[in-house]
Amino acid sequence: MTPGPQRITPPSRPPGGSSALVPALVASLALAACGSADVAETTRRLTPYVRLVASDTHADGLWFREAEDAIATVRDDSPHTGWAAPIGRPAWVEMDLLAWPGRPVRLDRLALAFQGDAPATLTVSLGPACGVPAEQTLAWSDPTQPLALGGRGAGCVRLDLTTDGPLRLTALELLSLEDLPIPDGRPGLSDTLDPDSGVIEGFYGIPWSWRERHQMMSAQAALGMGLYLYAPKNDPLHRDRWREPYPEADVARFGALAAHARALGVTAVFGVSPFIDYAGDEADYAALRDKVRAFLDLGFGGFAILADDIEFSPGVQVDGPLGILHVGVVNRLVADLPDAIPYFTPTVYSDERTNDWAGGGAYLEALRDLDPRVKVQWTGPGTGNRTLAAADLVAFREATGHKPLIWDNFWANDGGDGLFGRLMLGAYSGRDTDLGDAVLGIGQNLSIQGASSRLALATAAAWRADPTASATDQRAAAARLEDAFSKGVRHAPATDRDLLLWVMQVFDGHSQDDPPRYRDLEAAVQSLRAALTDGAESPRDAVGTLMPILGRMTAAQSEAWLSGLDADLIDDLWWPLERLVHDGRTGLWTLVALGEQLAGRPGTDALAHAEESAMAATACRFIVSPDAMPALRKAVGGVVPETAGFVAPTRADPPPQTCRAGQPVRFRPFAGSPDVYVFGLPGAWVADDQVAWTPTRGGRHHGVVIALARPPEAPGWAFLEFTLACDP
Repeated sequence: MTPGPQRITPPSRPPGGSSALVPALVASLALAACGSADVAETTRRLTPYVRLVASDTHADGLWFREAEDAIATVRDDSPHTGWAAPIGRPAWVEMDLLAWPGRPVRLDRLALAFQGDAPATLTVSLGPACGVPAEQTLAWSDPTQPLALGGRGAGCVRLDLTTDGPLRLTALELLSLEDLPIPDGRPGLSDTLDPDSGVIEGFYGIPWSWRERHQMMSAQAALGMGLYLYAPKNDPLHRDRWREPYPEADVARFGALAAHARALGVTAVFGVSPFIDYAGDEADYAALRDKVRAFLDLGFGGFAILADDIEFSPGVQVDGPLGILHVGVVNRLVADLPDAIPYFTPTVYSDERTNDWAGGGAYLEALRDLDPRVKVQWTGPGTGNRTLAAADLVAFREATGHKPLIWDNFWANDGGDGLFGRLMLGAYSGRDTDLGDAVLGIGQNLSIQGASSRLALATAAAWRADPTASATDQRAAAARLEDAFSKGVRHAPATDRDLLLWVMQVFDGHSQDDPPRYRDLEAAVQSLRAALTDGAESPRDAVGTLMPILGRMTAAQSEAWLSGLDADLIDDLWWPLERLVHDGRTGLWTLVALGEQLAGRPGTDALAHAEESAMAATACRFIVSPDAMPALRKAVGGVVPETAGFVAPTRADPPPQTCRAGQPVRFRPFAGSPDVYVFGLPGAWVADDQVAWTPTRGGRHHGVVIALARPPEAPGWAFLEFTLACDP
């Protein structure tokens, strides 16, 4: 639910046009038609669990959209999204198998589906790990047919291709001959479920995948939330083409989702938005009733009629007669479908919108005639609200006679997202403890990112359990929940939780506190600026605080990649972390330039590196603390070079050229005895000025080492960035 003037509607991609779909892939995907690994997943399918990365993504405009165009879309079950391969230059796709089974796997076959022309060239390389030399390379001359792999073992599968025209890879299926164990991904069930609090999938943009829905239901059941409302705005059969039935494949998936909900005790509610062009005749009513009834027959426990954001449709006048029409239709459905739980989202869904139209108040008063069984959804004073208390709902209750069910857009990131991306992971806040008696419940209309939204939902559940819970306690609850979805055999709960706690601190924001802010970074930058402008603090001390922050940012993607976290969650984090990497690298090179200036040199080369990294950051549409790096660069750019005793730590041993999982690695990155910090190498530590590390798995590891001279030595700092590719 987003205010009309701000809403976005990504262009739909019809299934027509030039396309190729491998018959074997269709059959294998049909095995998963019922949804996720929790329900009808075959243990031979690897694609849902591997790490996926591609060299490049074609963008139609300034930025591509990761939910539509990035490589992760090959596992979202939608033929309308897919990896947009770059045109006219070499590209590659890698599937890293080692995060899940932890070892090379015997492979059966590889199949893909694509739209557009076939690749001009396509080869498949099989290796023990990504980043190490491949052991076999196979030419794939006809990608419309599966490629038999004949039991060959691999820990990494790489596709190298070129394309002369538009090519969209919409699905990729890698099958194993081994019966690999798959954790069920289900946290334990809560003792009690609040039937009117839970999840609303009601945003604009690409809807969640079926696996994300199943896992979200599992998460909410563990968190004590019993409501799941399916109402994504950009599902055309929910809204724009609401009269049309769903295809058989989707009907099967909806049926599996309903069965999963019943097993968990969750009420699955099917939402439909007919009033965008409702004719008001018997034919339209029959179409609406029959569509809702079909979902009730599938096992859905309730239905929701949504009338939000229809004011731009031709002929819609928001006034009393419109409210009377909506009430009449909903009441008739309640009478015809008496066993279902009814929900209604009005066109006037906030105090703000009540005042937007001259007839807004009359529309709202018409809701007094709604059947008392209908649960009316309401956002509060505005579409999104920084704070919400019982007093904010008095006017609604007086006008309608109903206690509202809150539709909370606290983490909604679909409104106005025309240019920049937001990952909203702020702790749940601003809700008064007196809300409980004033509302039926609270439904969370979460973010476009379906897996990371579990983290947000968990913080709301922590607030629901204890409205006085701190942000730290809320984040801790969210990190613990993810243990159930972490399928990597190298999953180390303490390490992965620490990563999630940090990620939630970095992307600390919500819809009323935009953009997300990494407050530790902002404070460290501000301290250094103060030290450089007024001398209130030593630059050495400020740099000593800032540089480790930047080091972890620069290694963030590697840290996530090597974790045991759920593959869908890594997909959601990948591009926000890409921005973090570039911002971190920008900051590190800026601090190198500062050191050069404090040694009496201009720092020209370091400033050029910082500029290059800053330009790379602008290619990523996600943002966090957008003023931090410009402020740092401006402050350092204003420093007049002068000799101030700065001496950078000197390099000692280079990182090792080779490494192997399970075998210790040691090297001394800097001479002398500086304070050394290492990032991106899980489990690494510093002992006797050496980095000591034992890789737990094969593949690429991107490391960042920070060195800070210790007092009373002259102030100095340096960093080292490197990539290691380890054999499994």
